Amino acid sequence: MNDRPHRPVAALVWMGIASVFFSVMSLCARHVADAVPWAQMAAMRGAMAWVVAISVAKARGLSLSITDKRLSWGRAILGTISMLVTFYLFGQPSIPLGDISAIAALSPIMIALAAPPFLGERTGRRVWLATPIGFVGVLVLIQPNFHIAGHLALLALFGTAVSSAAMILLRKLGGGETPEAVATHFAAVSALTCTVLSIPTFAVPAPAPLAWLIASGVAGGLGQLSMTHAYALDNAARVGAAGYIGTVVTIVLAHVLLGEPTSTAQVSGSAMVILAGLILAAGAFKAHRLIKTTSPISATPTPPTPTPPTPTPPTPHGHR
Repeated sequence: MNDRPHRPVAALVWMGIASVFFSVMSLCARHVADAVPWAQMAAMRGAMAWVVAISVAKARGLSLSITDKRLSWGRAILGTISMLVTFYLFGQPSIPLGDISAIAALSPIMIALAAPPFLGERTGRRVWLATPIGFVGVLVLIQPNFHIAGHLALLALFGTAVSSAAMILLRKLGGGETPEAVATHFAAVSALTCTVLSIPTFAVPAPAPLAWLIASGVAGGLGQLSMTHAYALDNAARVGAAGYIGTVVTIVLAHVLLGEPTSTAQVSGSAMVILAGLILAAGAFKAHRLIKTTSPISATPTPPTPTPPTPTPPTPHGHR
């Protein structure tokens, strides 16, 4: 084991915040998907995430230095590949968004399988119970039809696997780097890479699409920073499974902000995802209590029992 911290309740709160921001990012990106090339959208996502991470670090007086450069580069490269695959798939009309989300929902299962051998973290019974419930709930929610080309399906599966590997490295970095430093490094690498790739198709967007792009990038940057905090504070499998709640948040926001109708299947799927979240929360609170109970700081020291002095026998008189 290493010195990675364990604050399970705080991790779930951070992941919930990340889910809200990522949902806002998706809704904003939906408005410009037809007007802006996919590589340009990805470049703006990385650039705004870089600005957000640096701004938060400067405001809080936090260091942006990286000590474990090998892990940080690995996380940044894998995260950039995953982001490129995601935005490329968003720009392909032959693969519905529901199918992309369904394949991406395999990520928590991959993380749960990879965490024990690569992180030495035990995947508890609650996580194994919540993960398939959440996965089925997501499928019920988005109702994928899987009418997709084989090469796009394989590409989506590849992107999910790469994203899962990036989350494993993100958890490995949790003990020695500030989340702001990790997020800044990843954002810089992804922004530079995506900017170079966007040059051949670059076009100056109109004011309205540009505003949506900026909003999407800021929300994505805040979500990235929140998710980095979450993975720094608890086991990767539990944090990964908690990400299922983002699908529910997206549907709720789409209904409230965009007026999109909801179906019985969506309500049923949401209930399953919420049930999975409650199971994870119960496990997090149990782990939190266990950590407090076994913490040497919380334990009340027992004062030592004074030992009575041993009496010295008197020296008998008349003997030399």
